[in-house]
Amino acid sequence: MNSDTATIQYRLSLPHALHSVSPALSALHASRATALHPEISAVLHPTHCPKCGTYHFSGDHSSYLVGLSAKKKRKRAISPHAKVLRRRCHFCGFLIDILDHSPAQSSGDSSRIGTVPSTPKTGQGPPSSDIHRPTAGTVQTTTCTPTPRQPHPKPSHTSLRDMLSRDRQREDVAKSHKKRKEGHEGLAAFLKEL
Repeated sequence: MNSDTATIQYRLSLPHALHSVSPALSALHASRATALHPEISAVLHPTHCPKCGTYHFSGDHSSYLVGLSAKKKRKRAISPHAKVLRRRCHFCGFLIDILDHSPAQSSGDSSRIGTVPSTPKTGQGPPSSDIHRPTAGTVQTTTCTPTPRQPHPKPSHTSLRDMLSRDRQREDVAKSHKKRKEGHEGLAAFLKEL
């Protein structure tokens, strides 16, 4: 094994080994490996942020599917139903879009980002028994019936009025107790002074 390839393998595996011990040190080594070896740094891109090197699956990132706009689809010559996996690093704010590969694409085409998979010609494709095509008479439709929501009981106006009147009564009782207490203290203080 060449010492150069051993060094590269060490630098690419070090962020994974250090992640459980020190995520910050792991991020440092991931960004360092990306900077030193940009030609093979794609090994770290599925798991680490290309900019700061933080681990994608530690909670500092978000991943979600986004549909491409028509302008971007025409520019990239992508199928109209293509989606993009968008990853955002919440640590540094870096945003990366990864083309979502549908199951119809072959594994050879999955390495190319932004290209349309080539469709086989009628005479050159796999046997027709291997290809699943729905027949015209049997169209599978899945209907999703929403479950009825349980309505939450809304408070009626009378119950709100009752609650307000009870609050007023409590306030009145508290005020009357306070006045009585002040009245007794005032009379007792007056009598002591005499």
